[in-house]
Order: sequence, then C-alpha cells, then structure tokens
Amino acid sequence: MRKKLPILDMEHLAPYTGTNPGLEAELLGLFQAQSQVQLQELARAAAESDVSAWKFALHTLKGMAHALGAVAVAEAVDGLEPEKPDAAALVGLRDCLLDCEMEILRRSA
Repeated sequence: MRKKLPILDMEHLAPYTGTNPGLEAELLGLFQAQSQVQLQELARAAAESDVSAWKFALHTLKGMAHALGAVAVAEAVDGLEPEKPDAAALVGLRDCLLDCEMEILRRSA
C-alpha cells in the first residue's frame, strides 16, 4: 500500500520563513493564488491542445509546489507531465489543489 503524501510539509517551508507565521501565511496565500492561475492556464492549454503552454504551466506549478512543500500537489503534477493536454486529466490535480487550499485555510484559522 502506498504511503499518503502530506498536503503541506511545513518543516520544508520553515527554513525559508524562520517559522514566522505571517511570512508563512503570505507565501501560502501567494501559492494558493498562483496555483489557480496555473490551473486556468492548464485548462486553456487543454482546450487549445497547446502542448508548449501545458508543459510550461505544469513545470511552473511543480516548481512552486516543491518550493513550498506542497508535496501532494508536486506529485499530482508529476503524473500529468508525460500526458498531452487533456482537460479530463486535470480532475485529480484540481482535487489535490482543493485539499491544499483547505489545509492552508485550516492553518490560517
């Protein structure tokens, strides 16, 4: 059985923020906003069969996820990288991003 990945690895983020809650919240908020921009770009790329835009948006999202410790998101993107632009393939990524968004909101409460 495969081990469930953490949604957010705050230990990964801590060296970059000095565990400053305000900075953590700011970075996670930026990730949240920018991940939605990349998801929209992926949907556009899929609708237009734009392989270059698809790969660029996936690469951007993966880099952001790795930088902040959004482990599950990074792995979901890994699964899409060999794929051609496909809107149906985005369902799992959307779910993963929603889980991440909920975790960010939970941490900010």
